[in-house]
Amino acid sequence: AGERWGRASDAATAATAVAEMMTTDLRADVSRITTPVLLFMAADGMPEPMRDMLHASYSAQVARVRDARVVVAADARHFIMLDDPGFLHREMRSFLADR
Repeated sequence: AGERWGRASDAATAATAVAEMMTTDLRADVSRITTPVLLFMAADGMPEPMRDMLHASYSAQVARVRDARVVVAADARHFIMLDDPGFLHREMRSFLADR
């Protein structure tokens, strides 16, 4: 289902969103976040060196958040809620239970 969503999305809108995400640096601003943050990263099919590099990048984005966790969805390509809903729910439950 996630793959169909990707193909059906408007290319110009997707390109604008990606460009804005890649050029907007909010790392200093996230230090004001007081709510716990659980950040998911999809990594299915990603070579391990790339996965490690991306995980480091995700972690750097939330490094200044007092309570943040980055989790890797190894069996999800993009839409984690569709590709691996069991993983998503387990991680969310675990994250919330720890608080």
